[in-house]
Amino acid sequence: MQIQGELKIRTATLAGISMGAGVALRFALSDPSRVTDLILMGSTAEASTAEATVAINQLRDIGISTPSPSGEIMDIAIRGWGG
Repeated sequence: MQIQGELKIRTATLAGISMGAGVALRFALSDPSRVTDLILMGSTAEASTAEATVAINQLRDIGISTPSPSGEIMDIAIRGWGG
């Protein structure tokens, strides 16, 4: 985020492979207004609690049923990953 600010890049598309996908996702969840798109490849996510499992499943269901990420998706994602 610091580099993005120093370079005066307001928004960006983030891409990550494997562990980089997790880094890109964390960045997007920490400040969604600075990310326009996410490309996540070769990554897995595991929920650490039963509540996180429910949130991840809600995220999947909403993501499948909507054409683009919404505020609702981001809120569920943040809850699911401990935010």
